[in-house]
Amino acid sequence: AWWVPVIPLVPGLALLWLGWRLTRHAYLLFSPVGIEIFPFYKPVKNYQLVPWGDVGEASVDPAAEWLTIKFAGLENAGIILTLKPIDPRRRRLLAKAVEGVMQRRTGNSEEIP
Repeated sequence: AWWVPVIPLVPGLALLWLGWRLTRHAYLLFSPVGIEIFPFYKPVKNYQLVPWGDVGEASVDPAAEWLTIKFAGLENAGIILTLKPIDPRRRRLLAKAVEGVMQRRTGNSEEIP
């Protein structure tokens, strides 16, 4: 019958949709320990945890779609991550989270807009 090849096509399309959806979600975790970075390629080998004690400054540049993490005590050392895989609506939330954490760490606990 002509419809038999369609049977594996349906789960294949569903898995493609799932893969696309998972790559669009955050690959960053803000935990009490620090910032956890899960890369898309070889995540077990390239996983990186940046403890909060090592973070000197963190900022989000919404125009350039970058997260910049500068290490404490080191002038020219840090990590620059692209935020393009993250949905643009969620980038604003990420920027607020980064600003809030950095304000708490510096002792400036003003209300975040």
